[in-house]
Amino acid sequence: MAVVHNGVLDNATDLRARLVRAGVRLMSETDSEVLAHLVALSSADTLESAVREALRQVQGTFGLLVLDAQRPGEIVAARRGSPVVLGIGDREMIVASDTAALVRYTQRVVYLDDDEIAVVRADEFRTGTLDDRRTTKMPTVIEAPEEDYELGEHSDFMHKEMHEQVEAVDRCTRGRLDDAAATARLDGLRLEPRDCRKIQRVTFVGCGSAYYAGQIGANLVEELARIPADAEPASEFRYRNPIVDPDTLYVAVSQSGETHDTLAAVRELQRKGATVVGAVNNASSSIARACGAGVFLHAGPEVSVAATKSFTTMVVAFALMGLKLGRVRDLPAARAERLIGALRQLPGQIETVLKQEDHITAIVRRYRDARHLFYVGRVRGWPVAREGAQKLKEISYLHAEAYQAGELKHGPLALITPRKCPPSR
Repeated sequence: MAVVHNGVLDNATDLRARLVRAGVRLMSETDSEVLAHLVALSSADTLESAVREALRQVQGTFGLLVLDAQRPGEIVAARRGSPVVLGIGDREMIVASDTAALVRYTQRVVYLDDDEIAVVRADEFRTGTLDDRRTTKMPTVIEAPEEDYELGEHSDFMHKEMHEQVEAVDRCTRGRLDDAAATARLDGLRLEPRDCRKIQRVTFVGCGSAYYAGQIGANLVEELARIPADAEPASEFRYRNPIVDPDTLYVAVSQSGETHDTLAAVRELQRKGATVVGAVNNASSSIARACGAGVFLHAGPEVSVAATKSFTTMVVAFALMGLKLGRVRDLPAARAERLIGALRQLPGQIETVLKQEDHITAIVRRYRDARHLFYVGRVRGWPVAREGAQKLKEISYLHAEAYQAGELKHGPLALITPRKCPPSR
């Protein structure tokens, strides 16, 4: 029995203890091994039934594939919280966690929903729920050219996607800037002017880079629309009991549209009657489908683990959102026109910065032996500092911190300034 597992089993400790009592010898400390043994111990007649029986005992998240050496002609896939995509090829089927892995082979895909299971063979697939109800899935066509997933002249995808920010920002604003009315067209929000007037607060919910972009979005909405706005990490939001105001617009932010904590926050908000829209880069994603309304980022495929063009397009999308909300309130046309002009100049300004790559590389070489890096920023620069520190830790495995510039006097200077203390008295 072999498994591929993306996720976390919350009750893995209890399941491990149960397996040990049953005489199973565990070879690792991973929760994924637990899944393999649960399936192997099942007395069910089919692999599908064995997987279903095992998953009924599991608490937590999984994007799961199971293979049995005695049944080499099929794969059983299941999903809860972590994405699973089926690729429909020419007399072949492919299973992956992201469409980026599939576009070289097929453009026809099927997305599994939470608590859904699929039996996949070379020439067919069938789907159902964990409680054994059959489901019907219609294939979706991926509208992404294969070359979007090729490196071309770039050394890696992160470098490629940094340079694609110019086109990504242009796509994000294209057709959305209304010069005649000095506003933004965001039809995907499905908010008429009367609906916009009723909004008393805007809250952005996301994780990691999406949360930091949401902080910038909250600042832009307050500045342009004069509506109170804030941002919350989705991982915290879903574990507390938030006060949900029907006059608050909630914006679920996610590049992939599959972030589990953010999706859980969306469902909790919808259970409490909130208005939730998405800001995602995958129109077929779980968050996009759950919200049913939102802003498509148009960043294009992002293969690199580090958010680059998705972070940039999130901020641009939130500027458009602030412009739209502001124009139904008190934002003067003259100021709106200046913002529209600035957004049109943004791709060229990004291109100018990217042309300084040699100069930036020289700065990096100067500080490449540093063991710690400290980012500071103020107002909209503060979330950017947080994003910079996070990306440095993710990519370079160096210690990095971010701090609000106006709060430096309250302690962090001790981290970067040697202190000569006088003798004690």
